Amino acid sequence: MNKLIVKGIKNIDGMKFHDIEGGFGEGKKAILAKEIASIHKRELKEINRRINDNRKRFKNGVDIIDLKGTEFEVILKHHGIYNQNSINRSDNLYVLSERGYAKLLKILEDDLAWEQYDKLVDGYFNMRAKKKYNSTIDVLMGTLQEMKVMQGEIEEAKKIALGAYLTAEEVRKQVNQMNEIVKVTNNLKWRENTDKLLSSTAYLLGDIHYIADLRRKVYELMEDRLSIDFNNRITRRTKRMMSEGVCKSKRDKINLMTIISEEKRLIEVYVSIVKEVCMLFKVGAYKIEE
Repeated sequence: MNKLIVKGIKNIDGMKFHDIEGGFGEGKKAILAKEIASIHKRELKEINRRINDNRKRFKNGVDIIDLKGTEFEVILKHHGIYNQNSINRSDNLYVLSERGYAKLLKILEDDLAWEQYDKLVDGYFNMRAKKKYNSTIDVLMGTLQEMKVMQGEIEEAKKIALGAYLTAEEVRKQVNQMNEIVKVTNNLKWRENTDKLLSSTAYLLGDIHYIADLRRKVYELMEDRLSIDFNNRITRRTKRMMSEGVCKSKRDKINLMTIISEEKRLIEVYVSIVKEVCMLFKVGAYKIEE
């Protein structure tokens, strides 16, 4: 077993637990069965019972490690996770990997538990550096952001863009575009409205094909700000659907917008970032052309 390290307390969407690395490999995250029980509002003895009833499903060192009788007991006591009496009374002190945690939740068959699992995978198990891109959209956004910083405030950027570089007719068009952006609110037509906004911004940039880059930038910003991984969510969803016997044609329809549309918080963030990105381009597009 690789050395286990307790790095402090994590708080993911109100779920508090100890940040544990190692055991299953260098840098690999792990979570105690005791804290899984707390997160999912289950008795620890129930969690341990379900694990033990299905123990052959869990691979030692890959899915699960029993810390009972190991030197790690001292660290558990040091961090106040267990006291000596509770250790003595426990038959098992299980710690699980992400894979082991997923197997446990399949055994529990609890939809709410899967929701919590998604949050933990996104915010804990799967934390890593985001992939950096170098598309035209990224270059343009970087230029606009630099312009904003140099001028101090976004209002100053608007004055320069609208005052020095636009004709009276262009000013009128820009005002209409700003109004269009502001009107995209979190209503029932959020998807239709954001699609129109992205399309018009791509057209303003000179090529409707820029819409794909704009969408990717919005998804990238969402992943960065919310600490989520959409590809992993899609993979987990389709695997779960497969285990439930859902046909391949329905599984193949799952995409990023499917995931976003099912959660109010994700819709709100998506709409907000679309407006932010389009506002940035529509304020600075004419200046970039000069």
